[in-house]
Parts: sequence; structure tokens; C-alpha cells
Amino acid sequence: MDNILIIEDHQSTRQGLTSLLKNSGYQVDEAENGFEAEAMITGMPYDLVLVDLLLPYINGLDLLKKIKEISPDTEVIVITGNESVDSAINSMKLGAYDYLLKPFEPQKIIETVQHAIERKHFMRRSIDEDVSTPPSLVGRSRQMVEIFKLLARISDVESPILIIGEDGTGKKTLAHMIHQNSSRRAFPLITLNCCSLPDKLSEEQTFEHLRSKILEEAGKLDNEKVNCTLLLNNIDRASPFVQASLLFLLDASSRPQNQDSLLNGSIRLIATSKRNLKPLVEEKSFRQDLFFRISGLPIYLPPIRERKVDIPLLAHHFLSRYAISPAKSLSPAVLSRFMRYQWPGNVQEIKNVIEYALLMSTQDQITLEDLPSYLRESEPVLPQIAQERDLTLKELEKLYILKKLQTNAWDQKKTAKLLGIGRTTLWRRLKEYGAEVAPQHRKAEKFKACRF
Repeated sequence: MDNILIIEDHQSTRQGLTSLLKNSGYQVDEAENGFEAEAMITGMPYDLVLVDLLLPYINGLDLLKKIKEISPDTEVIVITGNESVDSAINSMKLGAYDYLLKPFEPQKIIETVQHAIERKHFMRRSIDEDVSTPPSLVGRSRQMVEIFKLLARISDVESPILIIGEDGTGKKTLAHMIHQNSSRRAFPLITLNCCSLPDKLSEEQTFEHLRSKILEEAGKLDNEKVNCTLLLNNIDRASPFVQASLLFLLDASSRPQNQDSLLNGSIRLIATSKRNLKPLVEEKSFRQDLFFRISGLPIYLPPIRERKVDIPLLAHHFLSRYAISPAKSLSPAVLSRFMRYQWPGNVQEIKNVIEYALLMSTQDQITLEDLPSYLRESEPVLPQIAQERDLTLKELEKLYILKKLQTNAWDQKKTAKLLGIGRTTLWRRLKEYGAEVAPQHRKAEKFKACRF
């Protein structure tokens, strides 16, 4: 069943849309403001979002950008009145599928939603048909979809491939998938870890060591033909001696085959590097001739912090992979914490955290208490606001409003306009939160603007 999120601050409008779409066979969730909506979209990728352009606290266009940033595949329909048609048109330039004008015509709503969902299904089928996603590479971000498409095109290309990415991004996994999808999959994939190869030998001794290791890994005797894919892992950490020997080895393997060849057969080369090699070449710490030899087809694997939309997918992937019956789920608070964390260890760290949480969890749902201690520690949601626990939606709203008031020198009129609400609404919200704001005509420096 297709799932839809409605973001609308007017309760009657929100409930009317929900009832209409539920009766049409859709799964529908509701959010009354941008804060709540962002948390819900972070925890669950929706097929379609209907969002009012005139929301309190956040501009509808800004929320649209945020939705597309969190979940690029989600279709968005904006809701607006006649006075905001220009904004609705601008929203389509930002990625919205269409817009609906108030007052609504039920049939128009159903048709627009149906067309948006059909487009979503079409785009999903197109991606699935274009590329067979490797089971151990997970992602729906634009970056990963492009990598999956590229993988389908380059697997049988004989040009050397250089995979660049931080630790834990999946460089070796991608290399294995390239090999498995190629016509060379019947031949061995031989991995040489460049940072562990001996560098105190002469170039000739280092070359012979490499040659012997390849023959051993391939199960071949001296002078037997070796056809393989050679994976040079961590090539950016190869010593000068190892670099020279690798270049000699690669040149030898590309010569016309004869009985005197130093390494008979053919080698398909894949190299991985944590660092961009061009600056290393400029610093003369990496050989330029070796760089050109290995970098025929460069592939950049982005870190998790550059594709946060994939975090929930990766977390659920490892959860289903390692969970022992009964199946477990992740609490919204855990998913929210995952989205705020930077993941310096990338995919490998997500895997480790999920395995740890499964070991510690005694309930059907993994909570913050099941995470490693460094992830259990709360992070500030707003700058200069320290906290020791998760904020509720009301607390988050209160802190956000007070921060905007402070930024605007406690000018209620200016702040209310910025938030997209009336001054009376602002005053009522502050009273509801237990915050008393001093009269606007008094100078801010002469009083404590808010007291609790």
C-alpha cells in the first residue's frame, strides 16, 4: 500500500484530506508542522507528501527543499490558496510534482495524487530495470543510484578502475561486485594490501614477492598462465619501493604473451584509495606514471554524511540481516539520532552499531538505551542549547521560537512575520509554553525578556 504524509496546520483541512485519501485505499499519516514532518520523513520514506505552503515556523518552500534532501525519491504536492499561486509554481521548479488550490475539489485531489503515485512507481521500475543493485551495497540516494548504473556499464570493461572513498564506505565490496558482474568472474580475485607489503626489499625482490603471491593466490605454478582480477587495496599507502614494483608488474602483465614473460596471462586491475591521488602526485609522494596506469575509470564512493537519506535503509538492511527471530524494529528516537550523527566509520560503523544494539536489546524495538554509549549521548538540536535528553515537539517549538525572538532583539512583530504566524498566535504559544515575554516597547537590554 502506498503511504502518504499530509502536512497541514489546519486540523479540519488535514483530517478531511486524510479521510478522502484513506477511503481511496492509501495509508495516510498526518503532521501539523514542519518539525513533526521532518522527524517523520527521516524515520520513514514516504511515497508522497502533501504540504501546505503556509505553515507556521517554516516556509513551505524551505520544507520542500528539506523533504527532497532527506528523501529525493518522494513525490511532493504543494497545497496553497489563490494568493500563493506564484509560490506554488516556484515549488515545481524545486522538485514538486504538482500543486492543489484551496478550496479543494475531491476528484481533483484524487486524480493528482494518483498521477503522482503512478510517476513514483514508474521511476522506481526504471531504476530497478536499469541496474541490478548488489545485495551488499544499499542506497537510494542520487549518488548511489549513479554508482549502481555505472557498475552495470563498466563490469566488462578492461580499463583499470580506481575506487576512492573513506574507510568503511564499501570500496572492497564494490570491487568484489565489479568482479562478480564481469566476464572474469570464473577467474580468481586476488587482493594485495599495499600498506602491508614489504618495503625494505629491493625493487627486484619486491617484484618477485608480488609475483609469487599472485601465483600462490591463483594456485598456479611458475610460468603457468594467470588470468585474474587484481585488487590493489589501499594503494595510496604503498611505499615508493612497492609503487615501483607494482608498476613493473603491471607493465609486465600487459606485454605480448610468450614463454619469457614475467607473468603469463592477463590481469584486470582494480585499485582502492582512501585519498585523492592527484595531490599525492603533486607532492611527489605517489608516482605519476603509476597514477595514470591505475586511474582509467575513477569511482568516488561518498561518505554517509553526504548521503544521509540512505541511513534508514542501511540500518534496516543490517537489522534484517543480523536479527534473530523475532524481528526487531528501530524506535523513531533511534532513527532521529542516526540522522543527526556524522558516522565517521561510514557503512561499517552502521553495521557495527546495529549488531551491538541487537545484542543489547531485550525488547521488540531497539531504543536509545540499546545503543553504544557514544551514541546515547544527546546532541544539541539548536545552537548553544545544551540538553541531556531528547526534546519533545513542544520543547523544540519553544526553543525555536525563543531563539528567533533573541535573534530579532525580542521584536515580536518581526518574529511573528518571520515565523509565518500572527502576533496573537505568537503570544498564545509563549503563554502556553510558560514563557512570559516583556512588552515590546521596552529595550531588551533592560530586562530579562523571558523567564520561566
